[in-house]
Amino acid sequence: MAHNLTDILVLEEDKSMIEGLDADFLVNTAFTSLAIQGPSMGMNSYNVLKSEALSKQEISDNQARTKELISIQARLKSGEKLTVKERKALVDKKRELLKEAELSDVVTVQKLARM
Repeated sequence: MAHNLTDILVLEEDKSMIEGLDADFLVNTAFTSLAIQGPSMGMNSYNVLKSEALSKQEISDNQARTKELISIQARLKSGEKLTVKERKALVDKKRELLKEAELSDVVTVQKLARM
């Protein structure tokens, strides 16, 4: 992956970060190494791989969902006078968005597993 990243950044080649990696090698070596290195390293690596599997539409949807979640959370924490009904609607929407994000991550993991 580092070699491919160098090709992309330095040589400006149009190729995937995972081009040329054997599936067995990736499963047996890369993910095992990532798991040993700890959660933060694993999560960073997952995000790099995840970006390879997402379409522009999926990225756009994730960004919109994140902005809406941040907006809802800010409104809930702002001290703004909300009725019980308004607060419940915001919390319900927040839960709905989080479930969408969870489903999106499951789909992405399945895409990565099929690669």
